[in-house]
Amino acid sequence: MKKTTVLFDMDNTLIDRVAAAQSMYRVIVKRALPDGSEEDRQRMFDLMWEIDDNGDTPKALVFGQAAKAFGLSDEWVRVQTEEVWVKEFPLHTVLFEQAETVLRTLQKYYKVGIITNGMSSVQKAKVKAAGLDKIVDMILIGGDVGLRKPDPALYLEGCRRIGCLPEEAYYVGDNIPKDIYGSKAVGMTPVYIWRDDSIPCDLEGVPHIYKIEEVLEVIPCPSK
Repeated sequence: MKKTTVLFDMDNTLIDRVAAAQSMYRVIVKRALPDGSEEDRQRMFDLMWEIDDNGDTPKALVFGQAAKAFGLSDEWVRVQTEEVWVKEFPLHTVLFEQAETVLRTLQKYYKVGIITNGMSSVQKAKVKAAGLDKIVDMILIGGDVGLRKPDPALYLEGCRRIGCLPEEAYYVGDNIPKDIYGSKAVGMTPVYIWRDDSIPCDLEGVPHIYKIEEVLEVIPCPSK
């Protein structure tokens, strides 16, 4: 079946979520321990980063564990969770180099969209900060519809909104169970971004790339 659509994950696929989150956690640590030693600040950062689990751990738990370890209040946890992270984290958002070029190139030949997990307000702010709302044709945030990848319903809803059958779509992402197996289960053709080129990718039967610009090497464009 002819491919008409390319859909993307957002965090760590189009935007550098690792860099943004680490930057935000370091800001929070400095504020929480203004007179703390560099060793204590690093311990607090390491604790939160380990618990973060690439954004999958609820922030209340991340900050709750930090508060327990460093003697901070429940109010501090609430403020970081409900105010600081929601308002400030999106400001640290940056696109991977070449991501915009890839999206604009693909748009000449395909419908292009995003299907992402996450809290609606945070993800929308990140989309705006990165300018993605001005580039792609459709953005579906799981928090808006009460769904999370790899739930097939989220992928199917994304296809419905952009106007394609699952079999007509590629799905590009960096998470094997959520992005690759999830999209494949509904009939999409997954493309896996495996960013560590020092270790061979052992995912059989799925095209894999190391950088976002390599998407253009595995998804055909008539001009290439």
